[in-house]
Amino acid sequence: MERSREFDILLRMLEELKTTVRDDRNKKKSGTATIANGATTVVVTHGLARTPDHVWVTPKENPTNAVTFWWADTIGATQFTINVNANPGASGLDFDWRAIVGDL
Repeated sequence: MERSREFDILLRMLEELKTTVRDDRNKKKSGTATIANGATTVVVTHGLARTPDHVWVTPKENPTNAVTFWWADTIGATQFTINVNANPGASGLDFDWRAIVGDL
């Protein structure tokens, strides 16, 4: 039995949808990272297919010691680094992070 043209079009559309969903999963990642007592950095493996275009980091609590600013740098194909200006102390400091490939 021969397949109809409509059936072939539907199959192509489903394949494109699968590709789009798979691509979207590889464009956005998020997680939590901890800067330990005595440290001022933590390296995060982001799990994206390439270097993210955007990285956000947000502290989750107030640490034992005063930390007045934080930033992400060394953003690469597999990892980035979260930095703080001071040792967070005994509590450490947890950060939520989000990384995105492409436009917002």
